[in-house]
Amino acid sequence: MHEDLNMRENQGNSAMSGFLLGAVVGAGLALMFAPAPGIETRRRIGETAKRMRDRARDRVDQARGTMNDLKDEARSAMDSGREAFNRNRRQGSENFGEPSSEARPV
Repeated sequence: MHEDLNMRENQGNSAMSGFLLGAVVGAGLALMFAPAPGIETRRRIGETAKRMRDRARDRVDQARGTMNDLKDEARSAMDSGREAFNRNRRQGSENFGEPSSEARPV
């Protein structure tokens, strides 16, 4: 059953990738065959490429920020866990070294 769900997800991702690739290729072809002089078409393609580059750069920067935030949170959680572990270990060794109230001579 899980394999069927994974296969459906892969097919959906593949279909979406194909659609996006087709849209990009179609837009490029539309620009190339549009009734505009070659210099104008090249200018449009250049502007579109710059916009896409800027958007991609923004998204990469955003992803880096998110990754840095996650890294900081993970480091903080690790430090907190380490401190709690050491504190519990110290308390356990202190309790282990002391005789219990039942074992003390009266």
